[in-house]
Amino acid sequence: MSEKSKEIFAFLDEFGEATTLEIKSVLNLSNKVYSQCMAELSKELLVTATAQGKKINNNWSSFFWWTYELWERTATQYKPAYMEEYKLLESIFTTKEIKNLLK
Repeated sequence: MSEKSKEIFAFLDEFGEATTLEIKSVLNLSNKVYSQCMAELSKELLVTATAQGKKINNNWSSFFWWTYELWERTATQYKPAYMEEYKLLESIFTTKEIKNLLK
């Protein structure tokens, strides 16, 4: 892994969730170096986008980034979509009917 990629990973590991702009600003990275490093980190599954950030236009937005370790520690806190609704309906409907209702 490149030294700049290691710096990005260490930054995210220490400070938690950060936007593209925050990462580039704090570490003083050019767009090209940032893109190369994030491609390297993503390829190795060391970072993940966790949320949509600022909307840039209809087809593009920024992201919030975390390390895989932070994601794994918090992933159990998230409930799958419609979990509460599913539990309420499962005593009345079949699984197939529920899936159709919740589409």
